Amino acid sequence: TEDGYRMYYISWNPCIGEGHLGIKWNVIESKDGLTWERPALDIYDAPELETNNVVLDNVEDNMFVFCDTNPACPPEERYKAIGREAPIKEKPELWCYVSPDGYHFKRSHLVTKSGYFDTLNTAFYKDGKYYCYIRSFHNFVEGEIATRDIRVLYSEDFRTWSEPTELKYSDDLDYDMYTNNVMPYERAPHILIGMPTRYVRRHGWTKNVEQMNSYAHKKRIESSIDLRTALHTTDAIFMCSRDSVNWTRFNEALLTPGYETENNWVYGDCYLTYNPVDSGAENYWVYSLDNSRGLN
Repeated sequence: TEDGYRMYYISWNPCIGEGHLGIKWNVIESKDGLTWERPALDIYDAPELETNNVVLDNVEDNMFVFCDTNPACPPEERYKAIGREAPIKEKPELWCYVSPDGYHFKRSHLVTKSGYFDTLNTAFYKDGKYYCYIRSFHNFVEGEIATRDIRVLYSEDFRTWSEPTELKYSDDLDYDMYTNNVMPYERAPHILIGMPTRYVRRHGWTKNVEQMNSYAHKKRIESSIDLRTALHTTDAIFMCSRDSVNWTRFNEALLTPGYETENNWVYGDCYLTYNPVDSGAENYWVYSLDNSRGLN
């Protein structure tokens, strides 16, 4: 924003009641990227709270918000959000929500049905057109999990979109790309960068893992959530592109879960936030969820 930063995040109550997802989208704000505050918006009713910072209610957990820099953008659509429609239909749909101020959103129009969208899909305006990066799948084999991939589509008006094109990489590896986090690089906007989450499927517990102090806790995660959450892992990598489709991908992790504890090296680590913050001291700040699988 003109006077600082906004970060959008979810709060989730899965026990809120039948027919309601219990997912709310909230916003926090900061002037320096270090100290964050919750604005008292009270746009949506939250009886359990004296005041709240909710901007969208009963939505999917993958909503993405951006400020539209297109000079021709109508003021009432200056902020846009994209997310998979909730509740999920048999054929997933990606919808656009619009807002004049980044707080008061309304559902506007369908973006595309060509994808699966169960991740943080991203969008931005650059060089006279809109880019949208989404989740899809390839390598469908009956009885097996397909490989998650990233695809890009384009639009001149954010309403009529091209068919998604699957990204190509500088290596011959084919692994799950769980998020994309694609954006123009602030200091050289002709270059696109991405800090995606990489998803790694481990095939079972090993004797070495069983000897670690974290093993008992991860077995509790397995029993209380599922095997995938406890066993599979995620980390963050870096990639860049000059043409939006062909990418140089660096497979050495940009951010790892660190040394192993009870709550890391699990599914859910190293999800980096969108848009790094320029610290003003020749480096950028990025933010990531930590201790994502702690059990009380």
